[in-house]
Amino acid sequence: MAEVLTMQVAWRTPLDKLDELEKCLNEWLSTEENRWFQPTTTIMLQSINFQRSLEITIGIPHNAYASSIP
Repeated sequence: MAEVLTMQVAWRTPLDKLDELEKCLNEWLSTEENRWFQPTTTIMLQSINFQRSLEITIGIPHNAYASSIP
């Protein structure tokens, strides 16, 4: 299972910034004590909307241990 977030970011957002965001999310998930998600989050570029925005999808897999807690 996973959570998926689709969002738009500014057209001029450098891909390096998206890579850095992905890295920061994964670092936080790997150090968060009570994390419900795995630190294997990915950010994928989905589309470019008429040079107005970039549409990205962030996929965050659930932590199997946290999902099994009643």
